Formats: sequence, structure tokens, C-alpha cells
Amino acid sequence: MELKALLGMLIMAGARKDNHLTTEEMFSPALGCPFYRSAMSERCFAFLMRSLRFDDAATRTDSLKTDKFASIREVWNTVIQHCIGNYSPGPHLTVDEQLLAFRGRCSFCIFIPNKPAKYGIKLVMACDAESHYTCNAIPYCGSTTGANRVISQQGHIAGGVF
Repeated sequence: MELKALLGMLIMAGARKDNHLTTEEMFSPALGCPFYRSAMSERCFAFLMRSLRFDDAATRTDSLKTDKFASIREVWNTVIQHCIGNYSPGPHLTVDEQLLAFRGRCSFCIFIPNKPAKYGIKLVMACDAESHYTCNAIPYCGSTTGANRVISQQGHIAGGVF
């Protein structure tokens, strides 16, 4: 029940654009939304956020050597498979990159000076041109060499939609 409440709080924080606030600001009676305080205590929220992991601690070091996105790859692939399986895109797709603002610790965070957020995680996305629904997305985890290199990310992602 607490994990469902946490997920709801994180979705609400994203929808309200509160995801840049500190935990103290989110739970503040003067500044924060009452929704957060009614869902759980600040202490419980902070504990769950510190403890939440999506990968196996035993294989973490080995998997990060080959895939920088390994710690969340399984969850990411599940979400993307649901995006692909639950929507039939129209005849026109748009393939472009998006910078998700992020200033946390991440080995593949990038800096793009001409973007409003400047620091973040770069995604190459294929979206339906009419509804703007995300049909597929691939995180950019830095340049790779050898057999794992994707020459054209745009061609790769658009081809994976169908």
C-alpha cells in the first residue's frame, strides 16, 4: 500500500511540477500541497525514496560494466513495451531527442548549453505526430564503440515501433 501511495505521490509531483522541490518543501504546511501530507509522513517518504531500488545488488557491478542504464533497464523496458503494445500510432511519427532535466548522480547525464534545463538525461523518442503519444524511447547512455554502437538512433527507434 505504501509503494502505491509513493508512486501516486511521484506522479502527482510530476503533474504539479513539484519534482524540483525538496522533501521539506513538498511536506511544508505553508508551501506544500496537502495531498502529500495526507498520503504519508515526510519521514516515511524520505525512507522509501532512499531505499527504492530496481536492480539486483548482487549483479549490479557486472551489469553496469556493459549497460549504464542497467539499474532501471527492466522497469524502463516494461514501460516502453506497454507504450508500444497499448497504442496504434497514426501514419505520421516524429522522431526527436528530449532532455529530461536531472541533476542527480548519473554517469550518463549530459550538458546541453542551449536547452532550458541544461543538465539531464537525453532520450531519443518516437511519438505520434497527432496525439504526441510516446510510441518508443531509447535513453542515450553515452557513446559506445564496436558492435554495440547504434549508427542512427533515429532509424533504430523508429524501426522498433512496428
